[in-house]
Amino acid sequence: MELNTLKIFNAVAELGSVTRAAEKLNYVQSNITARVRQLEQELGTELFYRRPRGMTLTPAGMTLLEYSRHIELLAAEAILAVGDQGEAKGPLRIGSLGSIASARLPLVLAAFHRQHPKVEVMLSTGLDDELVRDLLDYKLDGVFVPEGVVNPEIIAEPVFQEELVLVAHQDADLSRPHDACMAVLCFSLGCLYNDRLQRWLDERGLPPRRIMELRSWDGVLGCVAAGMGVSAMPRIIVGKSPVAGSLQMVPLPPHLKDITIVFARRRDTLRTKAQEEFLKMTRQQLGGERA
Repeated sequence: MELNTLKIFNAVAELGSVTRAAEKLNYVQSNITARVRQLEQELGTELFYRRPRGMTLTPAGMTLLEYSRHIELLAAEAILAVGDQGEAKGPLRIGSLGSIASARLPLVLAAFHRQHPKVEVMLSTGLDDELVRDLLDYKLDGVFVPEGVVNPEIIAEPVFQEELVLVAHQDADLSRPHDACMAVLCFSLGCLYNDRLQRWLDERGLPPRRIMELRSWDGVLGCVAAGMGVSAMPRIIVGKSPVAGSLQMVPLPPHLKDITIVFARRRDTLRTKAQEEFLKMTRQQLGGERA
């Protein structure tokens, strides 16, 4: 079983198409097809279901993919480990919540690029569970997520803290929360910010009349500024919003307002010089900062 064959297998599995895999790897399609067939013959089982519009993994293919990704990663790490004795260089795949990526990481990325121009940083955003899943699947090298990640395959290191605030229209009368909290506006029903707001409402016996999910922080704040309801999010996001002048920020109780952001990485992967320097830069830029 050759490493290059596994690379081809990974590409077909990821893209679901021999054509797209050939384009990505700059191979002819017949070579891709032949190598996949050769791998199936070697293993004595079919790895893909062939369909008119693509290919999907069989159970055996899914099992192989888990090992194959790990093998490919270890091979790449071996190359990095040998050459990772001097300056930081090479690719670095970072995942982050959208709020962190937009409000905090630009300064970190700019400073890091100036100091380490040979590192190619690729930033992906998503929800907590999506980021952790991609980390476990070896698609990301490290992710910034709220604390609470519990998995024996992951190491999580605290980096900085966010302060959550309750956000409402500037004229909303929060002394009459039954009126002011007519709706909860959130980025995602499953996000930690919304969970904290729901706890705040529950503790006051104030179930919201409705919940509106908007997959944009600007959209959430725009609707709050229009008087449509309340939300909870990091103070730094609200303060930088173009509609900040139309909003009021109310501190949440101490047991709800603080969220520690951690940098999570796989326990079984190499901590490269690039990753070390990026985390060091993040702590320098954000570690002593309070949202």
